[in-house]
Amino acid sequence: MVMHQNQRGMVDTCFEEGQYESGIALLDQLRSPRHRPFQPHIRQLIYIALYPPPPADTKETETLQLDSASPSKLHSRLHCIQHGSSQSPSPAATDAALHLLTAFSLTNLPWDLFSALPSYPASALGSPKTEIDYDDPESFVARRSVCITKAKNVWEILKEGFVQRKEDPIAMSPVKKGRRRAIVEEPPEDSSVDREPRRVVGQYSWPILGWLLSIFEKDEKLAEDNAQPRYSSFLLSQIPPPRTKTDARWDVEAPLDIVMYCLEQTHPQQALMGARLLALLINLASTTFIDFPMFLNALGSRIVSLQSEQVASLFAMLPQSKNVMQFKLTLCKNYLAGSSETASRPKLQARAPRPVPARRKPAGPLSVESSKSSTPALSYASGPVSRKYPTFTASEVLELVNAARSQDQSSDELALRMKWELVLTYALLQKQAGPGTAGAEWQIMLRDGRVVEALKASAGDGFTATGGISVQSMQQILSVFLA
Repeated sequence: MVMHQNQRGMVDTCFEEGQYESGIALLDQLRSPRHRPFQPHIRQLIYIALYPPPPADTKETETLQLDSASPSKLHSRLHCIQHGSSQSPSPAATDAALHLLTAFSLTNLPWDLFSALPSYPASALGSPKTEIDYDDPESFVARRSVCITKAKNVWEILKEGFVQRKEDPIAMSPVKKGRRRAIVEEPPEDSSVDREPRRVVGQYSWPILGWLLSIFEKDEKLAEDNAQPRYSSFLLSQIPPPRTKTDARWDVEAPLDIVMYCLEQTHPQQALMGARLLALLINLASTTFIDFPMFLNALGSRIVSLQSEQVASLFAMLPQSKNVMQFKLTLCKNYLAGSSETASRPKLQARAPRPVPARRKPAGPLSVESSKSSTPALSYASGPVSRKYPTFTASEVLELVNAARSQDQSSDELALRMKWELVLTYALLQKQAGPGTAGAEWQIMLRDGRVVEALKASAGDGFTATGGISVQSMQQILSVFLA
């Protein structure tokens, strides 16, 4: 059930008057699992949450201008401050918007929130989803938040500079009774001016990235509770559609760029967001909706640019779920197989980009169907199918650990880290699987010391650690897995 029109009107009135905190408080009171929030209100909350704070010297500058102004100019500037600049969300309003978005993610279903966000259709033949008609917006944030509807995906709204502090050109203009203000569009930026590439996550976008991740995670948990593979259909909707309904999606460049940018950050919570997003992508790639070789190579080509310590940190932050550990095995094997063939840093090459399909007539809006949890899900040509990962024998693992070393020290350290991650992940999977033929072979190798000796041989003379873990520590850790 959608929020009643009268209730929406009360919130809109608060926003039109620049009383954002009051409007947000009212929305919080109206929040209920039984009522789907109004889509424009969610976009307005996101816009307020992304709105940059004023510069530190703004208040001091305004005070100096008021002190030196003539009485007539003083009255005019006071009027602008009280009516014009009040249309810009305050830092307190930004905090309130973030708290309310978090509250909505806890009480409402993912679809209630993601229906307000940009997404791709189920296939290249489809058209973007339609939304509820909305009258010409009156408030400053209603006009400005239109930019969210024009974005291709949620990755765009996270970019640096997507929301900027700007004066509202019609905040001061009077509105005659019975007439509405026109929507003012943002002037396009001059593309001829050379600019540095924008950060994929802006300075003030981190809380919204965390909010999106929490909804993706809730969505994949609901899918798993409904006896489906653990994946987020809404994360899938943020990846461009394939050329035909039978193809898998493959263009994961945008989310992987965010993963790598997060890993570059020194703040632990920001780095953890990168690992959370990668875990979501791995779960999605564990279904047949994603072109697995393309995803594996796209991630592998980025892994080779990381330091050994960064890879260790990333793998440590990933969950120890079966899908994630099976993917780690495949990733390590892909890396080490290339390393043994070239005896140097592997150059994992992704396939050439697929041609952009010709523009076709839209086949209609994205259809929605209800699941047992009353959560509408994106409708695709076929249901989700779990991907079957290749099996690994203990002998194959040992062969990869014994692979030739490279001459490049930096690449050598990364290869050693990948070998250790391969061994540790395989040991964890064997422990989860329980006793069996493969497990028996692995236990024999652990007991007779072949695994540890292979790691020592890979480390070489005088090399005592791989990414901060000594060979002695490896031996102690592996002893835990002895039956």
